[in-house]
Amino acid sequence: MKTIKSITIIQAILFRLFSKIAILAISFALLVLYSKIILGQSCEISYTVILENRKGGFYAGQKIAFYSKSGELKFEQTSNAKGTAEFTLPCNSTYDLRVSNYTGSKEVRIPSFNGAQMKKRMSYEPDMIAK
Repeated sequence: MKTIKSITIIQAILFRLFSKIAILAISFALLVLYSKIILGQSCEISYTVILENRKGGFYAGQKIAFYSKSGELKFEQTSNAKGTAEFTLPCNSTYDLRVSNYTGSKEVRIPSFNGAQMKKRMSYEPDMIAK
């Protein structure tokens, strides 16, 4: 009889142990799946550039471009009649902002706030390149 009780007790202990391991394995799998779903979503912000003429009006038809720090073109649009172009940019990145009728570039740092909205207003003389 002692042998049967011992086997039954060992079986009960093993069942509980394997049950806990199974629960841990399922929990781990769900955690991995959850993190891939949640963390896998891209983080993006809305970035608006407005080109203003200091003498009045806006600069329409100008190429507005974002370049990586290594000089690679990443995003480009043409300003509309109100001198505006809207971009969707990835979070936590840095770019050089260049405009076709503007000398130089502006460094733009994009924060890590998904859904954020940023606006860059650039006001400059129409003969800036000629100077």
